[in-house]
Amino acid sequence: AICSEASLVFFADMRAELVEAVTENNSAVLAINMAPADYVNSAFLGALIAIHKRGVKVELINPSADARQVLEITRLDQLFVVRD
Repeated sequence: AICSEASLVFFADMRAELVEAVTENNSAVLAINMAPADYVNSAFLGALIAIHKRGVKVELINPSADARQVLEITRLDQLFVVRD
């Protein structure tokens, strides 16, 4: 599954639906282009953690400096693949 240029706020609001879709489609990887996002909130991070707990590899691509800092502070950069 790939999310490109998606609204991360919308993504977080759709947590249950996204987790279900990723699980039902047996997705091995969820890759998200984070370039459009200036920040990440706890709902977004919670959704990613829920997806990871279901055995799906989460890849975060092109996070902003601020988003990368949040991922580092929370140590989620060690849980997810984070790349430019």
